[in-house]
Amino acid sequence: PLGGGGLFLGLYLGFGELVRLGWAEAMPRIHAVQAEACAPVVRAFELGEAEPAPVEPVPTVAEGISIAAPARGREILAALKAGGAAVAVEEREILEARGELATQEGVYVEPTSAVVLPGLRRLIHRGDISPSATVVLVLTGSGLKGEPRLQKS
Repeated sequence: PLGGGGLFLGLYLGFGELVRLGWAEAMPRIHAVQAEACAPVVRAFELGEAEPAPVEPVPTVAEGISIAAPARGREILAALKAGGAAVAVEEREILEARGELATQEGVYVEPTSAVVLPGLRRLIHRGDISPSATVVLVLTGSGLKGEPRLQKS
């Protein structure tokens, strides 16, 4: 999941350091997933821009990544251009993925975390990730975190 970019850039810089030190053979491809309701980095990536233009965020169940103007947007886009990709997913996909992760994998995550599963599916469908690739999905937050907000909707 990509909001402000702290996790994304931490992974990118950390793996870069591991490669530089010889502790990892190669840099993994790190991809970004945002909610369609607020996807400034995805839009900039798709347009080949060097910096995201601020967007007017629409309410989303994935509120943890609803960052209209990421402060480190230029750095995020530069890292993506080094081998990653960016996709945006719909609200329906986010909620379905949250349920699927709970019922099929026994993992109860907040909607912000759930974006990675439909993001993976889109990246495979687009050809950015091979269906046979080894993939790690980063699940960042417990489902308890988003539950009160979801019950109000």
